Amino acid sequence: AAVVNFALAAYRTSSAMIAIRLRCACVMLFAWCAATLAHAQAGAIVDHTHVAEAAKRGAIIWDTRSQAEYRQGHVPGAINIGDPNVVLRNPNTEDFIPQALIEKILGEAGIDPQAEIVIYSARAATSAYFAHYTVQYFGGTRSKVYHDGMDGWRAAGQPVSVTGHARPAVALKLSEIPRIVVAAPSLLAGRERPRAYFGLLLFHLHIK
Repeated sequence: AAVVNFALAAYRTSSAMIAIRLRCACVMLFAWCAATLAHAQAGAIVDHTHVAEAAKRGAIIWDTRSQAEYRQGHVPGAINIGDPNVVLRNPNTEDFIPQALIEKILGEAGIDPQAEIVIYSARAATSAYFAHYTVQYFGGTRSKVYHDGMDGWRAAGQPVSVTGHARPAVALKLSEIPRIVVAAPSLLAGRERPRAYFGLLLFHLHIK
């Protein structure tokens, strides 16, 4: 009995140490990915002045909030297809919906990933970053994120429109562009194919 008790105690201690080490490894992984993401995305964040200037150049201003929020007031000239986390993502697989549907939705809205695009939502909302990821996933290299979003736009005293805006439709034939995507669930599961979106953690890094 003493031997059995000793073995059980050793097993519990070993399991606890493994769990602690795994947690530490996850924390270290998170910190490394966060630092790398911040470095990679530093040039993608813009302010309200850039948004206004881009709009004057004819850039696509993409409001990624819900349609109800959009109707309550948006950056003049901005277009909206609803929250891309909902519209472009399959909630069951945490991946993109079929590519043909993405081409249809973005094409009808006049959102060409190859064009200059400024994306915003509410301040720091994930929908803007998922839209940014989507544009880059399908080959876009000219998208920017207005991180402060509609909150910052209003706070800066910029004009707000409640009139819906539409762009001419475009015919799209999208192609996936290989990226480095570091996602904790994917790494831990040993998966090789990057998922489009993970609810808990998604790190998208450029290959420059």
